[in-house]
Amino acid sequence: MPRLDNLLQTVADRDNPDYVEAEGPFLCVNRPWLGKGYYFWDNLIDRAHWWGNSHYDGKYMICQAFADINEDEYLDLAGNMEQLHNFENWYKAINASYGGEVKTVSFVIAKLIRDDNFPFKAIRVLSENCGGDDHKIPFVPNSKSFLNLCPPMQICIYAKDIIQDYHIIFPEIYSMDWCI
Repeated sequence: MPRLDNLLQTVADRDNPDYVEAEGPFLCVNRPWLGKGYYFWDNLIDRAHWWGNSHYDGKYMICQAFADINEDEYLDLAGNMEQLHNFENWYKAINASYGGEVKTVSFVIAKLIRDDNFPFKAIRVLSENCGGDDHKIPFVPNSKSFLNLCPPMQICIYAKDIIQDYHIIFPEIYSMDWCI
């Protein structure tokens, strides 16, 4: 059973850390591009900070969690080439059935769910254009080809019950155990 470690969710800081830890993780309701679910950055905190700065004007919290999931319930479109190829085939088939009109990732996922062809509890993707160029090393000078040392990997979990140990890690003031 794979364990998804160091899942990082960025949420608005509304001076309510007790509520966040008690009620989190939080469902994405604002344009969920992978469908309705719980969105996390995979492992790299720089991306979670980027999201907080760009979407919450720098007033944010980062929460950490992990999830245990069966391998057949995890769709890895960032690291499993066979699954990526299968998703492309699903996309092409769905597009063709709608007259070739280009559909979004979330549309494809929603259609697969409606047709009971989506047995996955989580999906992992590479999310382009999320963050700056500060982690990119060019392969060739003056080229657009590069190695990204902090790739923006996102995980969307559809089943809240597999998410465990959700707690705040940033800002540190919320994550400290105070002694009186």
